Amino acid sequence: MDELLGMGFSDEQCSNALDASGGDVALAIDILVSNFGGGGGGGSGGGSASGRHADSGSSFSGGAVPGTWACPVCTLVNMDEDPMCSACGEPSPRAPKVAVTAAPPKPTPTKGTRKPTPAVTTPPSTRTPPPTSGPVAKPAPAKVAAAQACLDDAAPTELRPKLARISDFLLSPAASTDKTATKLPSVPRMSEAEIMRMIRASIQGVDSTLDRTHTNPVLQLICSTYQYGLPTFNSQPAIQQHVITSMQFVLGSCKVISEKARKRHLTKLIDSFTSCQAEQVRVIDSIFGELSGRDKGFREQVLSLVDEQKQRVLDQVTNLLNPNAWRQDDGTPTEQVAHLQSSYRKVIGPRLGLRCVDAAATDRNAPALSHDDETAAEQLFRKLFSVAELAHTLADDVNQQKPDADRVINRDALAKWVGETTAKTAKPKSTGSSAAATATFDPNLIYWDEDRAKEWDEGVRPNPENEYQPFLSVKIAVDLLHLLFLRN
Repeated sequence: MDELLGMGFSDEQCSNALDASGGDVALAIDILVSNFGGGGGGGSGGGSASGRHADSGSSFSGGAVPGTWACPVCTLVNMDEDPMCSACGEPSPRAPKVAVTAAPPKPTPTKGTRKPTPAVTTPPSTRTPPPTSGPVAKPAPAKVAAAQACLDDAAPTELRPKLARISDFLLSPAASTDKTATKLPSVPRMSEAEIMRMIRASIQGVDSTLDRTHTNPVLQLICSTYQYGLPTFNSQPAIQQHVITSMQFVLGSCKVISEKARKRHLTKLIDSFTSCQAEQVRVIDSIFGELSGRDKGFREQVLSLVDEQKQRVLDQVTNLLNPNAWRQDDGTPTEQVAHLQSSYRKVIGPRLGLRCVDAAATDRNAPALSHDDETAAEQLFRKLFSVAELAHTLADDVNQQKPDADRVINRDALAKWVGETTAKTAKPKSTGSSAAATATFDPNLIYWDEDRAKEWDEGVRPNPENEYQPFLSVKIAVDLLHLLFLRN
């Protein structure tokens, strides 16, 4: 402790780092430097907070980009608004410290927010964060899978078959969005000066962010990719053209979307350019998939949410089956997160409907997977993917009340799709009947209704100015997913 305090870090920072490192002082120093820079809590030490990130070639690191925080356990870069790490569940170091054994605090109900409802109960997380010191043997996949609490398994018995059918569809080639769009909306072409001006206006301090070699400004690399693509795909013209098209669409779209959405996408993009090209192409493709889906219909917008959830699940699978992957440097590239994920995408991606499969297949550093590793990864992925979580995400996105909300789902597109889909079907006799929704669906169910108030948490309802906009309960969100993907 004295050694850490002598480096200028605060008592709380040192205590948290020692807790996260299991008492390993060397690793605690690494965590402190990665999260707070070389000079301690006063911010006087200078230097980038991206130390491990630049060396490891993976996204499980960071702190280099403003608006993000790096997980002290697995080093995944998360957004400031994320209360816990999306890969390992570790609470944000910027949040009040909570004992490891304590249950997560229940959020205070507010308008437009939710806590787990009786319809789909969210059990406390039982994930164990990956070890942080010493050699770690790869865990037995069966034990890892058995340790996971799945939201769908905790749902009411009568709801589980429906959730299982939706999951089977979404984790199949039929739900894949991994193909180059043949007709994209027109977006403005941008000069290098325009790109730099836009990014600088949204991301403070971006000029000091360097790539993983600590030599090239990421801003220059982004401009180069916009024009020429990524060097690793120079011998793959079809993939390279998709990268260029995607990058041009992403940056052109960022010019016209809301500032809040623009900052979120650019933060992810900049962070990916502090990693390897395998990670860069994944993030470019991910943002492209979301932004191109926004201009399409309700189905494509929901699939954007599905793709985001699939990536979170892939992060968890990679972390659980390869606990040491985030520590690997360029001396062992085949054991780094980005390249392990390329292997998973190449082998199980087509069956699970993952994006970026073709690019992953060209990753020279992707390790070969044994049949047992392949089976373990797919089984764990299917176990961790939760339709109940997707329904919560869908309802949360639709139910946002702020005028400048950063939405994936366009509420007008939702209302239009429901109206067109149900126009030729008879309305159910009981508007609150979830069972009837599998055959017919009352369009009024997507709106707030005092008579159905029990479907939401107490005190949760739309603001007066949004009373005539869609406002989903989780139960109706599940029915919508079933109607959207399985009505035929």
